[in-house]
Amino acid sequence: MKEWMAWILLIMGVSIIIIFAWWLTMKLETLTSIYITIVLNFIVSVYLSFQKYNK
Repeated sequence: MKEWMAWILLIMGVSIIIIFAWWLTMKLETLTSIYITIVLNFIVSVYLSFQKYNK
């Protein structure tokens, strides 16, 4: 993958996360959004560590 493609994917990913967080705080309370974010981060980190040790 070219370096500029990686930067574009990084910028798009960060902007999607920011838009999703803003949408969550508009729809729900702030604490609920924080709890959802913590749970999602936990799920992703467990999945990544499982993939890392599964090799």
